[in-house]
Amino acid sequence: MANAAMAMQASQVFGVADIQLPARPILIPELKRLLDDPDFDISSLAKLVRQDAGLTASLFRLMRSPAYANRRKLETVEQVLMVVGVDQTINLLRGLAMQQALAQQARRLEYYWERNAAIAEFAMLIAEERVTVCNIFPDQAYLAAMFMECGVAIMYQHYADYDQYLGMDGLHDWTLLSKENTRYNTDHTVAGHLLARHWGLPDFICEAIRDHHELDKIDQCSATRTMIALLKLAEEGEARSRNLPNQEWLRVQDLALNELGIAADEVDEYLADVIERYQSTHRG
Repeated sequence: MANAAMAMQASQVFGVADIQLPARPILIPELKRLLDDPDFDISSLAKLVRQDAGLTASLFRLMRSPAYANRRKLETVEQVLMVVGVDQTINLLRGLAMQQALAQQARRLEYYWERNAAIAEFAMLIAEERVTVCNIFPDQAYLAAMFMECGVAIMYQHYADYDQYLGMDGLHDWTLLSKENTRYNTDHTVAGHLLARHWGLPDFICEAIRDHHELDKIDQCSATRTMIALLKLAEEGEARSRNLPNQEWLRVQDLALNELGIAADEVDEYLADVIERYQSTHRG
């Protein structure tokens, strides 16, 4: 969808005339343009990535996450592109760029960004382990998890009382969409879906962002359903890692575990292992 049409749709959804979605960073289409050149080389791609020092630093921090820790140490952008893969690296950069774009405008959401980043790392770990069962790859899981609740930051920007509605104690019930719709005539899943489409994310990831609180309504045997199931398990892992309740998991756990091929009596041990792997690189 063209930017002007997307902006108009966003205005209609939010009911305000001046709603603006963060612009897609120029880096991503420029990388795609280079990839379309049959004579492209890794050094040209790496040079373009390095032009954004902030994204480059964030990419190297991400390479220290446990999902990539079992690979040799990656010291250059060229190495990341070759070892992780070009398309996969672009997906990681998309997720990082979204946080960079929105965090500049919503600086008070420290808890939200910390939770977001943690869930994305949990999602990568689960995808890495379940890829042969689910056909969801770590970079795709990371991208979906980073964008999953990005509508929260967008809502925060455009509604002065949204921080009061949300609360910053870590116990907010993210599933209260009817309450959000009553109060704002829209909700964070709609906002996140709009941004995902605006940035050109794959369709099944856009759909997962829109429907991530509606797992029971998603058609079986679809990549969208599998992605949502993976995201729900990642959320549960993140919640357990901080000993926080997760009421949504009680509602969707049977559906999610069945979709991911994990037995109910195995999930505690499974998540304990994922949590240990996550915490192993976040100690000290």
